[in-house]
Amino acid sequence: MENQGTAAACEPQECLQTLCDKAFDGDKAKAALVLGRSQEEIADMLSGDEPVDADLDMKVHGLAQERGIDLS
Repeated sequence: MENQGTAAACEPQECLQTLCDKAFDGDKAKAALVLGRSQEEIADMLSGDEPVDADLDMKVHGLAQERGIDLS
């Protein structure tokens, strides 16, 4: 996947947190809805209780690129 600078910009959990903060003003419920996950899943991933899977990591990077959000 070619992401022009976002592919290795951060760890998956950090990328998810940055996207939530910048795109959704920290609102986990809005992020969960857009990313197709439950609010509990997003909260667990952000807390480190669950790993961010490859599918969600791709969605995070794609959404960030689409919205012009720098994840670094």
